[in-house]
Amino acid sequence: GYLIGKQNPDGGFGEHHESCMAKRWLGAESTPTQTAWVLMTLCRSGLAGTTAARRAADYLVRTQQPDGDWPTEPVLGVFNKSTLIRYDNYRRYFTVRALAEYAQGRDGWSIPAV
Repeated sequence: GYLIGKQNPDGGFGEHHESCMAKRWLGAESTPTQTAWVLMTLCRSGLAGTTAARRAADYLVRTQQPDGDWPTEPVLGVFNKSTLIRYDNYRRYFTVRALAEYAQGRDGWSIPAV
């Protein structure tokens, strides 16, 4: 549906922070956090077996750095229509959680060792 249609060619998902002001979806480069949010949504909606979910999980694994972290992300949120917010730990927490949720019940797919 709608959400899957927003998947970027690299398998991830990204939305520009100006979507809030524009009051419509504005695409952006994929980020680990936004991709993790979508992957968790797919898993919790019974869509973990879709190609979109597999591509999102693969994106998260592929973008993990050798030290186990994920790349620093641009602004992820807007507060009160005037304050840009960056949550540095979101890229760590949500990516690990999303991969764990995806890996449950996925025969033939596991989280690679770092």
